[in-house]
Amino acid sequence: MPDISYPSNLAQTSGTNGPAGSGGTDTAVHQQPLTDRMAEGAHHTIDRLAETAAPHIERMEGALAGATEQLKGQARHLHEKGDEWVDELRATVRRNPLSAVAVAMAVGALIARIRH
Repeated sequence: MPDISYPSNLAQTSGTNGPAGSGGTDTAVHQQPLTDRMAEGAHHTIDRLAETAAPHIERMEGALAGATEQLKGQARHLHEKGDEWVDELRATVRRNPLSAVAVAMAVGALIARIRH
């Protein structure tokens, strides 16, 4: 995660020592507009939240990557099993063509009977 730093005193980033050109930092903070102070507080809060959340997000990304790899492995395994079953069925039909035709006709008749 990139380290983004925000200006801690927005009034001084314009090149002056404060909004009214005062030399003290305490008075510059007190004279700083409310919106600038709110923005600065929001930036600090967001930075703290990002630092706190980063390890959790990285851990979740790792878990998700592991789950993805596991699912891909299971999908490959199922695909290979399906190919094996198709090959075995083809071999069985080649060895017993008449039985295969009889079973196909019986299944077709059963499906036709169920649909009507």
